[in-house]
Amino acid sequence: MKIGIVKTANKCKHILYLKPFDLLPLMILFLLEVALSIILPLITVRFIDSLSDLCSINEYILIMIVYFIFRIVNSAISCISDYLFDTKEFISSQNVRLRLMNALFDKNGAFFSSSRGGDIFATLDQDISMVASYFYKMVNVLSNIISAITVAVVLILLRWELFAIILMFIPISFYLNSKVNRKVSDYSTRCRDDFGKQESLTEEFVSNPMPMIQFGLKKMFIRKYSCSQKTYNKCYKRLAFYNMISGSCMDLSMTFASIVSMVYGGLLVINNKISIGVLVAFLEYIDSFTSPLLSLTALKTMAYRLQPSLERICDLFDTKDDSPKRNMIDNCNNIKFDNVTFYYSHKNYILKDSTFSFESGKIYALLGKSGEGKSTIINLLLKLWRPQKGNIYIDNVDILNFDNEGLRNAISIVSQNSFFLHDTIIENVSLGVSYSYDQISNALEKVGLLESVLNFPDGMNTIIGDNGVVLSCGQRQRLSIARALLKNTPIVIFDEPTSSLDSLTEKVVYEAIESLHNKIVIIISHHENVKDIADVIYYLENKKILKN
Repeated sequence: MKIGIVKTANKCKHILYLKPFDLLPLMILFLLEVALSIILPLITVRFIDSLSDLCSINEYILIMIVYFIFRIVNSAISCISDYLFDTKEFISSQNVRLRLMNALFDKNGAFFSSSRGGDIFATLDQDISMVASYFYKMVNVLSNIISAITVAVVLILLRWELFAIILMFIPISFYLNSKVNRKVSDYSTRCRDDFGKQESLTEEFVSNPMPMIQFGLKKMFIRKYSCSQKTYNKCYKRLAFYNMISGSCMDLSMTFASIVSMVYGGLLVINNKISIGVLVAFLEYIDSFTSPLLSLTALKTMAYRLQPSLERICDLFDTKDDSPKRNMIDNCNNIKFDNVTFYYSHKNYILKDSTFSFESGKIYALLGKSGEGKSTIINLLLKLWRPQKGNIYIDNVDILNFDNEGLRNAISIVSQNSFFLHDTIIENVSLGVSYSYDQISNALEKVGLLESVLNFPDGMNTIIGDNGVVLSCGQRQRLSIARALLKNTPIVIFDEPTSSLDSLTEKVVYEAIESLHNKIVIIISHHENVKDIADVIYYLENKKILKN
């Protein structure tokens, strides 16, 4: 597979979403550095030759002052460009992460069911950093190449024979480097996969530390983690080896070229064909000429390593445009599943030619055995999955015509496994929406949680930890219901709301459900006792919806 540096840089630029003028300050600084890299060796020639010619003390001081001024200016420009490079690279990475997080919210259930959490973590962290690093290194190398071309002209003017020696070694090094880069590409892909697996295991523990400790899974987990680490370490060592070989090819070639040039140049000085100053300047220019070539070789190697990262980032950005016509749902009088057929794997039906509806102002119980597909119906309504056949309507409008965010903002969900932020109780209830203190207090009071919250040392500003670890199971469930009450959406869904709850908390949950008026309320459960508060009961059985 042929991988071009410029083509890879264009992909990176597209991902980083950069405009042409974003790089203008950097390019101006680079041009100044190029000019100074040409001037400084010439001043060195004049300085050394002035010593040989026994010039006057005034001329010597003038040369030293000029040289000192140019050195100071060169250092200042270099520091400023380094600062701009670091900040631009960092900010570009952060912008891509923000856009990727936005894209992830538009992904469907099929994506998340087939993706490892570790791979997504690695893409958001390592892959994005590599893309930003590559692009800005490419900009740096581009300026260095301009410098190398200018230096080449100067080298030819100084002594073309010496320059010809340098050129002889370049094709050899590029040929050897191209052979090694194929191995770099292969092992980069393998390392990226192994890193994703290791990150998945890390994420697995970090997301569920308490259950894994409680179940005594330390030995099993450490064994799996150790095996994953060994595989990754072995692959990374091979990648590092081929990276080292790739960089050494050009480095050794240029070292040999410099030695041969130095020997031949010394003979020219002995025979009085060039001055010592010219030889010193030539050797200094050689470094300015070969450094961009070494950087270009490293960039080529990095381009091979970058391909897996580019593919994964592009996959995350690849979200199909549904061309939504509506982005808000203020009211909802009716939801209709019309002749819907859905399956996860081919012909393993969850629903088959099912038609049923939900009306505003009623409480619906959706009953069935575990695994029958009750939660799948909700995921279809949320557009996390799409039916293979049939349509879903809200007030006679196909949900495909609604913006994802607008649709989901119209639905509140109270789940047996509700998520919680590592934040205060206020933030966990409001979820980023601006509510008054009284509104939040009223919602907590309705679910019988206000008194408990106020008894915490920090009250509503109490940090509840990862996944609400500070709260009991019943308190977490009540907090989830308070969210739904506060959000005040036209559609409210309770997914196994009383699972693992005591009778007192169960009573509070049922009272909260019955207090919801002028809404579509759907209760998903496999417990028959929810029938007592339901106006309409649906049974999911044998891929069909049966109405009681």
